[in-house]
This record gives sequence, structure tokens and C-alpha cells, in this order.
Amino acid sequence: MSKRKLKRLLAVSAVSFSCLWLSVAPTNKAWAQTSREAEISTYIQQLKNRNGQVNYYAADALGKIGAEAVPALMTTLKNKDPILRIGAVDALRMIGAEAEAAVPALIVALKDQDSTVRFTAIDALSKIGVESKLVIPSFIEALKDNDKYVRSSAAGALGNIGVEAKTAVPTLIGALKDNDKDVRYRAIYALGNIGAEAKAAVPALIGALKDNDKDVRSRAIYALGNIGAEAKAAVPALIGALKDNDKDVRSRAIYALGNIGAEAKAAVPALIGALKDNDKDVRSRAIDALRDIKGETKIVVPALIEALKDNDKDVRSRAIYALRDIKGETKIVVPALIEALKDNDKDVRSRAIDALRDIKVESKVVVPPLIAALKDKDSTVRHEAALALKRRGGETKLIIPILIEALKDKDDSIPFRAALDLWKIGEEAKAAVPALIEALKDKDKDAFFVRRFAALALGSTGGENRVVVPALIAALKDKDKDVRSHAALGLASIGKEAKVAIPSLIEALKDNDASVRYSAAAALGNMGGETKGMISLLIEPLKDDGNYIPYLSVKAADAIKVIGENYENKSATMPIADLDQAISDLEKALPALKGTQGKKLKLDSQIASINRSLNNLKKTRESRLLDRTLEWLAKNPLTIGGLIFIIFFPFLWFKLSQLRRKPTA
Repeated sequence: MSKRKLKRLLAVSAVSFSCLWLSVAPTNKAWAQTSREAEISTYIQQLKNRNGQVNYYAADALGKIGAEAVPALMTTLKNKDPILRIGAVDALRMIGAEAEAAVPALIVALKDQDSTVRFTAIDALSKIGVESKLVIPSFIEALKDNDKYVRSSAAGALGNIGVEAKTAVPTLIGALKDNDKDVRYRAIYALGNIGAEAKAAVPALIGALKDNDKDVRSRAIYALGNIGAEAKAAVPALIGALKDNDKDVRSRAIYALGNIGAEAKAAVPALIGALKDNDKDVRSRAIDALRDIKGETKIVVPALIEALKDNDKDVRSRAIYALRDIKGETKIVVPALIEALKDNDKDVRSRAIDALRDIKVESKVVVPPLIAALKDKDSTVRHEAALALKRRGGETKLIIPILIEALKDKDDSIPFRAALDLWKIGEEAKAAVPALIEALKDKDKDAFFVRRFAALALGSTGGENRVVVPALIAALKDKDKDVRSHAALGLASIGKEAKVAIPSLIEALKDNDASVRYSAAAALGNMGGETKGMISLLIEPLKDDGNYIPYLSVKAADAIKVIGENYENKSATMPIADLDQAISDLEKALPALKGTQGKKLKLDSQIASINRSLNNLKKTRESRLLDRTLEWLAKNPLTIGGLIFIIFFPFLWFKLSQLRRKPTA
């Protein structure tokens, strides 16, 4: 076959294939569309199956199909078969937010003849997340439905909407008289969630405190508590509820009184009485309420001090916090808190220390018992005592040994806090350096928090750099990125005295983690050193949008600023080649920093400083080049004379020749 015939055959084949594909492609698309429609239709038919499992499976499958199934389901809502309509509403509920187009149809479904369709439609509208103003009127209307399940669902839906459903308050108040306890319960739930805007419901809620059902009574109390100070009229009724046989009702009554706050001062004697309740949760709640109401301290404080002898440790702990927060009566409060340092429970002792740390009293009163607590058998208590002493201005030399000991505790939370505290103490914690170095070497996978703050603490202690700096350099290789970052920040705190770390920090500028790179930049800036190519390494992270960290980007800019100033200081003596490189580096840095400005970072001062350094470097370069030229000329007069002769002699010769040729007059 000739080449011409072969080409013709291939061309015809290509055209034929293209035509075939173009004819088949729409068919494939139509087939896929028909297939999906058939699938949806099959599931919709399964919705009317009397078998609950089949019905649920079909609704779930339609829910997973999502928005594509919505048009067919909206059509199904008009079907005469109530089972199909119920299934369609349920499927739309499962589709959720993607079924937004069905909202008008679902609002219509709230008036469906079948009650199951109606209350399922309420649930579907709630799940879809419809704009409140579109559904609140329909839900209010549904509160008057003949079916109790519809009324209950409507009340619950209004409760989920919350304060935006305040227009429903009058109808919800009416629902408190409903024959069905679930409707009453959910109506109260809704009023409670509407909060202070439901203050008109207070009288009705007070009436609900006498409901036959304990859950309704309990929920009414909760609602009054959520309404807060606006429910002050309920205080007498709530005081009465403190005598209810059900402990949950009593507990919620106390919660409500606490939320009403200062307006519930009349309840203080009853709440003091509740400190003797048989239920520990009721007693604990009573303490919280007394603290929140802030009633007459002369009768409240002695009652709370008495509660420090309660059998339950949680009650005793809450009493300590209440005594700390209630201002006044410190003459009797402080001795009681000091006595609590002898409690059998370590948590109670810790709470007592915490209270003594903050309470307003002369330090000389509380420091001696806190010093004694440094010898407590529990490490957490000792640590809390050390912190309290530091806060109260106690001698640091007493605190450091406790914190050093705490670094070795098996509970990681204690060494972590000890390292954090040593970091805050700073240079006075030099004695802790060996223990901090050991903590920094702890390779336990759960000890990374300890290592992080051990690195920072080593940087702040001002300890012997010959031992501290190598430890921090080693930590730059830690597996945990935050430990590496904190190690760099520790070196940054040491500053110029840690210049031996510069090569390691330059290497850290290539770290995979942005925070490590920026911390290394901060350290290099603080050290005031510059190494060939350092600026290029510093500006590279500024392009890193994925791991962009604003605070540390500022540190990178600070580092470039310091390097620019150092270049400026040495510009008069550094080799011209190095000066050229410095100018080139700073010229590259400026656009990078200006680009970072677009990310809402304030780098104006750094940019101005770098720009100033760059201009001064350029001036110095020009001046030095001129000085060098003049110096060379001064040293080589013969060479200059020869050059002048070579350049000007031909010119003079030419001029003299012209003069000779001129005719004489």
C-alpha cells in the first residue's frame, strides 16, 4: 500500500472514530443520568415498605445521594401515600443543609394531614438549618397542633433556636398548661434557652415548680436560672424548692439562685442550711451559690469555714475557693486556710495554698506556713507552695531547690510547670542549670513539654555558657519541632555570648518547620553576627505562606536589621568584595520584607533601618572607591605622568602640525 493511501485510510478512520464518539458520548451521559434517576426512584419506592429496616435503609441511601435526590423527594411530598411522605421528609432530614431547596415544601408539610409527617418535618427543618425567621411562625403555630408529638417537636425546635425565638414566649407560656408532660418539659426548655428575653414567663415557671412530674419541676428551675436576675420574683419559690424530696430539684434550685445573683440575698440563710444537705452535690452547689450571691459575709464566712470540715473533699475545696473570692473577714478566713494546709487530701491542701497566694493580707502572715508546706509529702503541694512563695515575694533561694526536685517528678505535668517557673525566675535560677540540662536530655516521648521549657529556662538563667550553650546546640537536633524552636529561642536569650552556636543556627534556618527557622533567625539577630549567605537564608522563610508565623517573621526581620547595622559599622574596613555582597544581600532583603508587609505585619521600623544601612553602605562604597583611586594616584606619579604623555602628546603634535601648515600673511 502506498504512503498516500495509508494516510488517507488513517484520516478516514480518525474522522469515523470521532463521529462515533460524539454520537455515543451524549448517550453515555444520558444513560448515567437515567441510571441515577432510576436509583433514586427505586429508593423512593422502598420508602413505602412496611419493614422498618428497609424503610430506614432507603431514607439513609437517599440522604447519602444528597442534593440530586431533593427534586424527586419534593415531588414525593405530594404523594397520596402518607408512608411515602413520611419517608421523603425523613430522607430530606438526613440530607440536611443540601436540602435547602425543599424548605418551602417542608413548611407546607407542617400542615400535612398525617401527624407523623408534621413532626418529622419539624425535625427536618431543624436539621437543614433554615434561617430562623422563616420557620419560627410555623413552629409557633405547630405548638397548637392537635398531636402531642408535633407540639413537643415544635417546642424543642424553638428551644434549639434560642433567643431569636423570643416571639414564641407567649405561646410557650400557654404550652406550660399542656396535658402532656413532654410538651411542658420542652416548652420550659425553650423558655430557658431564650433566657432573659423570656422574663414574662417567670410567673408561669414559678407555677411549674409545683408540677407533678419531677423532671418538669427540675427543668423549670433550670429555666429560671437561665433567665437570671430577671427571675428575682422566683426567689421565694426557689427557696421552697430547696426542701424538695428530689436531690436533683434541690441542686437545680441552688444553681438558679446562684445565677439570679445579688437579687437572691434572701436565700442566703436557706443556702447555709443546704450546707448540711445529705447530698454532697447539693452542698457543693450551695457553696458556689453563696459565693455568687455575695450575701452578708458575717454569716456566710463562718458557714463556709465550717464547710472546711465536710466529709467530702470536693465540698472542702469549693469552700476554700469561695472563701478566697468573698472579700472581707480575712481575720478569720486566713487562719482557717492555714489550718486547711493540714487537710488529709492533697488537692485540698493545694487549693488552700492557691487561696493564700492570692488573698489580700500581709505576706508575713502567710509566708511561714507556706515555707512549712515546702516540706509536704506530696510533690504537687510542694510545687504549689513554691509558686505561692514566689508570688508573695518569698526568698528565691527557698524556692529553687523545690523546683529542681520537681523537675525529677514522674508525673510529667509537674516537671513541665517547674521548668516553666524556672524560666520565669530567670538569672536567680542558676543553681538549676544541671537539672535543666538533664531534663533537656529526657527522650521520653511524653516529656517534650518539659524539654521545651527546660530549653527556655536554660537561656534565661544566665548559667555557665560553656555548659548551657552546648546543651542547647544539641537540642537543635531534637525530634520535637517545638523543642528545637525553644532551643533556638534559648540561644537567642543568651545572645552574643552564644556565638559558637552560629553554624548550628544557620543549619537550623533550613529546618522543615517554619517556627524553628524563625526562632533560629531571632537567635542570629540577637547574636549580632553575620555569616556569608545568612541574609539569603533569612529572607527565604518570608516567602513561606504555608507555615507563616507572624511573630517570628518579625524576629527574622530584626535579625536582618541587626546584620545591616553590623555591616554598616564595619563598612569602612571590610573588603570591597564583601561590601558589594552586603549591598547585594540587603537589596534582596528589602523587597522580601515589603512583600511580607502585605500580610498585616508591622515591619516599617525594620525596613527603614535596613534601607538606611543600605544607603550608608552605598555611600561608603563610593567614598572608599574614590579614596582608593586618589591614593593610587598619589603613589604612582611617574605612571600618571607617562599616561598623560601618551594620551596628550599625539593631540599636541596634531595641533602643532596644523599651526605649521597655516600660510603666513
